[in-house]
Amino acid sequence: MHKPERPFPTEKLGRRPRQPN
Repeated sequence: MHKPERPFPTEKLGRRPRQPN
């Protein structure tokens, strides 16, 4: 599990899948 601090697809964490800029 990665830290939900960076803008990447947090689909596994249950958040909105942000696009990796």
